[in-house]
Amino acid sequence: MKIDFTKEDYRRLVKMGEIADCVFGLLGDFVSDEYKKESEQIEKLQSRILEYANDFDCQDLVERYEDKTVIKEKEFEKIMEILDDYDDYVFWDELEERLANRDMEKELTKEEKEKVRSDVHFWVEKSEEYYKKYREEFEKFGIDRFEFKDNNKKFSFWK
Repeated sequence: MKIDFTKEDYRRLVKMGEIADCVFGLLGDFVSDEYKKESEQIEKLQSRILEYANDFDCQDLVERYEDKTVIKEKEFEKIMEILDDYDDYVFWDELEERLANRDMEKELTKEEKEKVRSDVHFWVEKSEEYYKKYREEFEKFGIDRFEFKDNNKKFSFWK
């Protein structure tokens, strides 16, 4: 089987491979052996893909290092910027969602909780009230006003 790629397709394929390699590499190092095995396979596939850079006139993407073709540092830095943007988005989104869900669980009445579970429109409406509160807080203040409390005492790593 043969797949035809344009130069732009190839560049995107390299970018996708590097992103996948980074994500699965991290999961493989810190989460499970299952991810580790997949990470190793993705790394091998990415190595094979990078070997075709000359065929797509994309030598600017790669260099030789220890007898292997690897992505150039400046290209890798671009990938890391993408992953940093993704991480930043996920951090704020997850923080907003988890805090909102926590507050909803604490504050909704038993009847409202039952309605939230059975009526998706009510859930969307109710949850948006809570999400919005945190979204606005984080957009305005970031984590500057975010504190942990233990028995009504402020918690600080520095004291």
